[in-house]
Amino acid sequence: MKSNALIKAWKTISSSVVFEANPWLKIIQDTVELPNKRIVDDYYRIETQDYVLIYAKSNEGKVLVERQYKHGLGKTTITFPAGFIDKDEKPLHAAQRELLEETGFQARTWKHLGTFILDGTRNYGKAHYFIAEGLDYIAEPQKSDMEELEVSFLSIDELLSAIAQGELSLLPGISIMAIATNPLFEKLQKIIE
Repeated sequence: MKSNALIKAWKTISSSVVFEANPWLKIIQDTVELPNKRIVDDYYRIETQDYVLIYAKSNEGKVLVERQYKHGLGKTTITFPAGFIDKDEKPLHAAQRELLEETGFQARTWKHLGTFILDGTRNYGKAHYFIAEGLDYIAEPQKSDMEELEVSFLSIDELLSAIAQGELSLLPGISIMAIATNPLFEKLQKIIE
C-alpha cells in the first residue's frame, strides 16, 4: 500500500453556515486553498448526524426488515432498523434503542461491523453498522406519525429478490447486507477491532 505523504490537505480559509436545521443537517460554505494555491470560494459541505443501521437476524436465519414510506424516494421501500444517535449516546446504545423502538425486538448478541462515511466529499455523517442476533420480541413498537412502518422477516433469497426488483434500493441497506453476509466478515472484523 502506498503512503499518503505526497497527498496534501486543502487549507480552509473561512467557513460559514448557510443553512441549519438542527439537529438534522447543516450546510456549510467553505473558502479553501488547494495545494496548487488556487482559491475556491464556494465549496459546500453537508453535515448530518451520525446514525446506526442494524442487520438483525432471527434464530432461523431470517433478517428483520421494515417497509416504510421514504419521502425522499416518494415511495415505500424495504429498509433495515436505523436511527440517529442522540447527543452523548454511544452508537451501541443507539442501535439497541432504535431496534426496540422501531420493532419491539431486543437482541442478546451485538457485533459492531464498522463505521462508514457515505460521501467523503460533502458529508461528515457516520454510519455505525451492527449485527444483532438472538432476537426476543419484548414490547410493541413505538408509533410515530413521521415513521409509519411494517416489520417482517425475509430470507436472504427474498432480500436479493427485493434488490433486483428495486424494493430495497438504499445503498446503506445494501452495503450492510453485503458486509454482514460476506464470508470474509470475521477477517474484516479483526481488522476493524
